Amino acid sequence: MPTPLETATVDLDRKTVAALGDTFTYTPVGGPSVTGVLGFVEYEEEITNAAPGGGAGSVSQVMTVDLDAAQFPIRPNEDCRVTNIARFPGLIYQPVGVTVADTGFWRFGLKRVAA
Repeated sequence: MPTPLETATVDLDRKTVAALGDTFTYTPVGGPSVTGVLGFVEYEEEITNAAPGGGAGSVSQVMTVDLDAAQFPIRPNEDCRVTNIARFPGLIYQPVGVTVADTGFWRFGLKRVAA
């Protein structure tokens, strides 16, 4: 008998990340860096400082990461680091705004930090 889709969501997300996920390096607090972590990295653009009346503003890159909570059970915080993201391999980021996605993943934004 097939499994209802609602109960298969976590398993499907883990299979999807294994097949289509993004790789990066994740360093948890007090733990070693783990290279080749598979997760989901979403890239978006955000327009800030737009002038009144629709004038041009500045465009900034906004990234969101979904990290498998089963692989990293301790909630990420600002002392963790994410590096080696494909589009920005030499930059270092810290997690911000960590939430728990209902699919068994930590979901957080990234803030660039100095090397």
